[in-house]
Amino acid sequence: MASVEELSIAAFDGDKLTSPALSVVDFAGAGTPSGTAPLWVLEELAAEFDGRCRFYRFDLRANVDVTARLGAAEPCLVLYQGGVAVERLHGGGLTIARDAILAMVTRRLPHTPDDDCADGSCVVPT
Repeated sequence: MASVEELSIAAFDGDKLTSPALSVVDFAGAGTPSGTAPLWVLEELAAEFDGRCRFYRFDLRANVDVTARLGAAEPCLVLYQGGVAVERLHGGGLTIARDAILAMVTRRLPHTPDDDCADGSCVVPT
């Protein structure tokens, strides 16, 4: 079962986020007030998307000197694909809803026809 991993600045400079797999980073971490998703929501989504999307937390307070370089000076969730930030959710002081995170991730997952579309009757976005 997948879980939410604590992410260090070395991971940004390494290969953690450069794989073609999707990665969601919660730029909040320990001790940060509301503005991102609760850990239990991220853990739930990590299990749901196991093998298709990874979930991380990054402690903004412990890494103040690098947050500007990462473009995350305030609490937010950032979706990375191939090492590039492709989408961002800001809580604006409120907790980001599970549905918003779910939509952000599913928009970027590769679309494949399912069993209901085996006859070609479904149009699959490209």
